[in-house]
Amino acid sequence: MKKISLLILLCFISVASLYAQFFTTTTCSPSNSATYGPLYSTSTANATGRFAYIYPSTQLTGISGTTLTDIYFNRSTASGSITAGGNLKIYLAEVSQIDWGTTALDWATAIAGATLVYDGDPSTIVGSTAGWKKFPLTPNFTYAGTGNLAVLTEYTNPLASTSITWFYEFNSPCVNTLTTNATKYSTNTTGTLPASLTLSTFRRPDIGFDVLLTCYPPTGVSITNTTTTTADLSFTAPVAAPSGGYQYYVTTSATPPTSGTTPTGTIAAGSTSANLTGLTGGQAYYVYVRSDCGAGDISPWTGVTIFYVTPSNDDCGGAIDIGQAAACVNTAGSTAGSTPSSNPLAPCTGIADDDVWFSFTATQTDAQI
Repeated sequence: MKKISLLILLCFISVASLYAQFFTTTTCSPSNSATYGPLYSTSTANATGRFAYIYPSTQLTGISGTTLTDIYFNRSTASGSITAGGNLKIYLAEVSQIDWGTTALDWATAIAGATLVYDGDPSTIVGSTAGWKKFPLTPNFTYAGTGNLAVLTEYTNPLASTSITWFYEFNSPCVNTLTTNATKYSTNTTGTLPASLTLSTFRRPDIGFDVLLTCYPPTGVSITNTTTTTADLSFTAPVAAPSGGYQYYVTTSATPPTSGTTPTGTIAAGSTSANLTGLTGGQAYYVYVRSDCGAGDISPWTGVTIFYVTPSNDDCGGAIDIGQAAACVNTAGSTAGSTPSSNPLAPCTGIADDDVWFSFTATQTDAQI
């Protein structure tokens, strides 16, 4: 009996070390509709729909290398319930492509390599109020973060129900408006599930996940006090502060880091800031931070924080000499990251991100600049 009790205690301790964290993709200015899923519920009987979405890995760095336990969709309709008796299926897959291509998507092909993670009547979960609706995954799904995430949903209800709308994104940068095939879908009220998805759009539902973590990432990453070569990084420590401190990654590439990416630098435990050096003025940088909980236990990277370094010709004292020549010569320049000039010349005024300085000395009356 003592041996059995000890085993139970050890199992309890192991489970207690796991934490669940709620993660959502970035939202811009979401709208709402029943057209783009995740389930097509209408007042007409036999409402049927299939939807296929691809969420890019660049928007999922916060769950890279984690186990997903629940998936969320954000209901916008404030009242009304869907009739019980319907069925919702949700599939997940990690894929290399960024969209589904220009032709109709064959459903059987799309789900062939996917994992069925939810299969049931969603009426109780959808409920009668607006807000995030949690669908538990069985089995859990491991997202490595090396590819994009395909989410596929299938819903049918033989009974007349209520039209329920869901929030979806349709603005850049939350969706790529130039890629019109990131979502494929087909709906009808015949009760026959479509074999192929013939409609395309860049719109896709707001989505969230619960992830299992043993090491929490920090939050509230921010950049302040940018100069022509430096910037200050700061963030908020997680509730369970990591024993090994933090790691940060700074890059000029929009490609997000993976769990195996070598960090740019480290921050000691107990500190939540760092001074970034060696930067280039006017350049866009992408910064990520993660916790180091020791013994190889590393949190996912935080979502990306983008900042611009102050250009070297931000003020008059750093004006770039563009010279002159017999013919015009293009000189590159950018106002990204610039600050209001302290000594503008009338009629100009100092405007943030709207003034940088150049100079030249005329050596003849018809100088070309």
